[in-house]
Amino acid sequence: MFLKIQKNINSDYNEAIKYFLTDYLITLKSKESIVSRFLISKEIEKKYKIKKYLPKIDFYWIPLFDNGIFWSVSHKDNLVFVWMNSEKIWVDIEIFKERDLSVLEQFRQQEYNLLWWKNWTNFYILWTAKESIIKYNLWKLDDIINIKLIKEKDIDKVIDGLIFIKELLFDYKTSQLQVFFWRKDDIFYSICINMW
Repeated sequence: MFLKIQKNINSDYNEAIKYFLTDYLITLKSKESIVSRFLISKEIEKKYKIKKYLPKIDFYWIPLFDNGIFWSVSHKDNLVFVWMNSEKIWVDIEIFKERDLSVLEQFRQQEYNLLWWKNWTNFYILWTAKESIIKYNLWKLDDIINIKLIKEKDIDKVIDGLIFIKELLFDYKTSQLQVFFWRKDDIFYSICINMW
């Protein structure tokens, strides 16, 4: 398992554009996208001895996995969150910023009540958790309103050096989905690992 949050990615970007061929680079949308794939490729090279591994995506930006290697990336504003594992996972990361107050209405009051109250911190807990679930299951972003938080508990769990402080259980249709969450300063991140 490999999990990494990387800030200030300029030096990684300079190395990545030398590492990948131009044909591959032009398929990626942003500097953060390039760096996240570079970090995955370098870790796969180190762990599996596969040189110049290309983390591929399809036309809809859905990852294509091979060699029994699953990977996930999320990025925002010069920040990347990368996970690589031998089992399916997904990650989401957000940087805290206050938005129009109407955005808080995106989620149910009952969900905020489970987290104690409606505020920006709890909005980002719900947003990152639900987005990691959507990515994990390859659902559409519109599904976010139908995913319902049903249980939360405070935890102190370390996975690959990252601390998670909340375990969340969500319900969607007939599925229950488990997410781990953490906040460090203004960075919020969640991982959806497996079915509960």
